[in-house]
Amino acid sequence: MRITNLHYFTENHRYYIFRDFSLSPVDAKMLSLVYQPVVGAYAVSLYHLLYQQLAGDKLGFSKAEQLRRLFLLMNVEPNEQGRKLMIEQTSKLEAMGLLITKHRYVVETDEYVYEFELVRPLSPGEYFKVPHLMMLLRDKVGKFAVISLKEEFFAPEPDEFMGRTVNTEDLSLAFYDFEPFRLNASMIDAELEQALSEVSPARETPAPAGLAEQRIEYSDIIFHFPRASSGNTRFVENLKYDHGQMETINYIFNKYRLMKADIRDLLDTDGVFSADGDLMGDLLQKKANEIYRQRKRQGEYTERSLRRMDAASDQVDGDGDEHGVPEEHFVAKEFYLPVPQMLRSQCDNPDQYNMFVRNLPYTNFLEKFFPGAVPKYIEDTFEKLNVNYKMPDEVVNVLIHYISYNKKSWTRSYIDSIAASLLGKQVETFEDAVQHLRKGAEDGQLKGKKRATKAQKPNLKVVQSDPAGDALSDEEMEKMLLLAERLDRK
Repeated sequence: MRITNLHYFTENHRYYIFRDFSLSPVDAKMLSLVYQPVVGAYAVSLYHLLYQQLAGDKLGFSKAEQLRRLFLLMNVEPNEQGRKLMIEQTSKLEAMGLLITKHRYVVETDEYVYEFELVRPLSPGEYFKVPHLMMLLRDKVGKFAVISLKEEFFAPEPDEFMGRTVNTEDLSLAFYDFEPFRLNASMIDAELEQALSEVSPARETPAPAGLAEQRIEYSDIIFHFPRASSGNTRFVENLKYDHGQMETINYIFNKYRLMKADIRDLLDTDGVFSADGDLMGDLLQKKANEIYRQRKRQGEYTERSLRRMDAASDQVDGDGDEHGVPEEHFVAKEFYLPVPQMLRSQCDNPDQYNMFVRNLPYTNFLEKFFPGAVPKYIEDTFEKLNVNYKMPDEVVNVLIHYISYNKKSWTRSYIDSIAASLLGKQVETFEDAVQHLRKGAEDGQLKGKKRATKAQKPNLKVVQSDPAGDALSDEEMEKMLLLAERLDRK
């Protein structure tokens, strides 16, 4: 909690709670076994206390109360030390993603009110996939304790099936295939929709932290997919249970800013699925890139982007999916890249900048270095590296950083020369790209110093005729003639 003056956080200020979830037994176990060793028992107690301000079987907002109630229930004196303690505990919860604190000014009553928005704890599968959270837990309890904690949450597969080849057939029946649930799509009950909107919370459910990008769900694909005429219908239906392939689709969907109809058309294309039903990611990305480039050439890209933004603002976010959180890749300190001068006004945090370089698609990262549109030849050059030469996005981002930070030339020939070195050395990871370009920069500096300190070539001695020299005596001339005769005889 960012509080610059303790007088802004006193027992006389009012607060209320907002939450849109209910704790499950797994959530409670995560709080006690995983979160508590990191933030401490006092912070977890505060989380439970805030959770209980609203009945367990309800969602939404609690009544507005004075902060004095929290201080008394936590057995904290409402003095300077007590306020510092409460701020410290809320800061721990905020840093771990369990709490969002907002300071709201009510004009009518001329007062500041605190809003504490509780966030559901991450599931075990999500928590242990986040590198910095797992590293923090390891530093608190140790490596072997982390392994033991993870085993606490997962039940193993039965022994008789473990490690054996089992042919699996999906017998699940989809909603639209079950006749009793068949709906009349032409019937729209406007009165019911209006009534439901009136009894819902006064605001939309906030999206989970870290999901600022748009997503396409399985239902968006299957409800409008041409199942009767497409040969890929059974492969598309299997996407409901294959979250890995859905993440690939969502990545391409955001990378090239496609419409949902575009994804459905691409999945209906021949060749995007193998004979075994595996999604051909390279082919899908190539065709998505063709759509992206075609729209830019036709001048429709801006119009469609604005239309998508308007449509997204009118939609109410769903509850989310535990598989929807994209996996973030951690950046070790020794591979940190400095923030370029031109981006320091937008992002002066090295941690955030390096996460951008490591995880953003290159199309989004490249736009940050140009206040307007990216020049077409630059876009084409990096597109060729990514699509045709299979250079990963993270390596392309490091190349973009290197050119910007060192103020190098953005010409096509210079970019191709650096990229050729990366491709020739088979650099495919963020860490390898950083090391390669650092080594190249150091070698360039050493060569420059050698050229600067290198001595000039020595002056070669030239034999010159000297007519003013001493003349030969008769004896010396006679010896030279005798020597010449001997040589002739040989």
